[in-house]
Amino acid sequence: MAIYIFQFGMLQPVASILKTQLPIAGLTLILIFGAFYYNGYKVKKFVYILAIAASMIFFINALFHQDRMNIILDKYFEFFFKCVSALIIGSLKTDSEELFSACLKAAVANFVLVSWFPFAPYFYASEYMRYGYALAPSAIIFFCQAYRLRNNRLLWLFMAGISLGLTILYGSRGVIVVFLIFVLLLWAFAIKSSVFVKGTTFSITGLIMLIAYKYDLVSKLINYIYDDIGIQTYALAKIKMMLSEGIVESSSGRGMIYSSILELIYQKPVMGHGIAITDAAIGYTPHNILLQVLVESGLIGLLAWLALAAFCLIIFTSSALHEKPGLFLITTFIISTSVGRLLVSSDLWLRPELWFGLSMLFSVRYTSMEPEHIQTG
Repeated sequence: MAIYIFQFGMLQPVASILKTQLPIAGLTLILIFGAFYYNGYKVKKFVYILAIAASMIFFINALFHQDRMNIILDKYFEFFFKCVSALIIGSLKTDSEELFSACLKAAVANFVLVSWFPFAPYFYASEYMRYGYALAPSAIIFFCQAYRLRNNRLLWLFMAGISLGLTILYGSRGVIVVFLIFVLLLWAFAIKSSVFVKGTTFSITGLIMLIAYKYDLVSKLINYIYDDIGIQTYALAKIKMMLSEGIVESSSGRGMIYSSILELIYQKPVMGHGIAITDAAIGYTPHNILLQVLVESGLIGLLAWLALAAFCLIIFTSSALHEKPGLFLITTFIISTSVGRLLVSSDLWLRPELWFGLSMLFSVRYTSMEPEHIQTG
């Protein structure tokens, strides 16, 4: 499971050098066969249910929207390969502490393999987004380890800070959203403090942010790094533009995409236009999960997805998950990584992290998660 979680990052340098994602696809196949073998060639019922339900949605959409049937079916095959594999591997029984330990080792390996990549001669500026999302998991796991341990806490905080700094300098701005969601989830559901302490912390944090905004401290820091130190990366250039000209101007075309999607939503607000409408109509993936749900399935689909999200939130806040600290932190990490990325990029049908997280939460609900003969590393 840990290898599956970190495979995108660990293999990204190789994939970039070869200019193909086939190494990641090949490792995914190997992990799937390994999952079947160690699980006794059995798959949990909820995996079948989720996979069949998603498949039916695709096939019904293909029948009702034959003008883009090929696009829908192409997306389905990509979904099946990427996300059904995530459902299977995310459903494996595992010991939570062994899983966290395996993830920590994978995070260290991922950092060693990926952190240097922006300084390589064959790193291209266009790969900034993949680099950011490849290194972000290591930073979060290092933060988790610092949160769990008192010994060597400074070491893990240092590793986390270096990783986070590299993702901000050389990665994408979407990674910042991922970290914010992770910190909010940890603060709201993991840190055992009174409402007064949490409220005070929230107020002080808000005050610091207000002061930083009033005196333009963030912009001054970014300008210092970019102009004075000379770290003139694409990511920092976009952040500079965002702070000086606004979010829309620095959105890398997202403003145009969102505007086009809103026009489509207004046309069919209740039922939506079906899967892959943005691919066919504007040539882009939705780049926002809420807009995607609304444009594809309308208010009806939004209610269905919100019901699923509420069910997952109940599991996430349940004692069954909180009694296993390692599993809770891994689940928090998966949720923040998938949701954070989907708020600003990609497509919900093509993000295996989302479906891996769903599978883990359903496993908490329907299984004991006790260790068997399954290997977690």
